[in-house]
Amino acid sequence: MPVVVLLVGTGAALSTQSFTKGEKTTVIGYRLDANNPEQPCVNTGIECSTVESPFICDDGMGNELRELVGTSCPNLLYKP
Repeated sequence: MPVVVLLVGTGAALSTQSFTKGEKTTVIGYRLDANNPEQPCVNTGIECSTVESPFICDDGMGNELRELVGTSCPNLLYKP
């Protein structure tokens, strides 16, 4: 019986952890607006991924999208 409880607990922990990681990988992309120093990150409403890949997320107009961190957007995002 204790082995079954251990296995069930381990399975539940792993499934919760993988769900949490998956949830954090998709974020809304922001483009930089150099003409607006007060609010340089503009919300595009486009979903991007934080998981690195060769395909950078963009808005279709050549603007690379970035992750909003506080009031800046320093991190490049990738196509999901």
